[in-house]
Amino acid sequence: MSLLPENVEAFAKAFEKVVSETIPNELLTPEIIIDAPIEFTEITTAFYQIILQMEPYGPDNMRPVFIAKNVIDSGYSKIVKDAHIRFVLKQNRTTLTGIGFNMSDKFNLIQQNKPLDIVFTIDENEYNGNTTLQIKMIDFKLSEN
Repeated sequence: MSLLPENVEAFAKAFEKVVSETIPNELLTPEIIIDAPIEFTEITTAFYQIILQMEPYGPDNMRPVFIAKNVIDSGYSKIVKDAHIRFVLKQNRTTLTGIGFNMSDKFNLIQQNKPLDIVFTIDENEYNGNTTLQIKMIDFKLSEN
């Protein structure tokens, strides 16, 4: 298919019109596929080493995605660089840190001091020669319980 440059804008408008009239609303909502529920106590270096054995990750082998429920903010979570959230979260007696890129618009949920359900991947954070496990937040919401 070829298209003259002066027809690109008209084509784009017509294309958008057809798509908006035919695509069902449920296809407009992104879906997160969760591999397994997990408790913070299960997130250990040994567990992370098992996850590393599944590499390399890519389109046909995505990094495992976990959900943890009824997680509480420790009071130390904060917005960093105006767009991201640096999480410090507790579940029972276990505390984990993590990062949520471009999630600052959801920081008000954390400030409510209510339990959260979080969806994330597990990663390592290297800082000043120290390596620790951290979570990379995909999404979170207030717990329903």
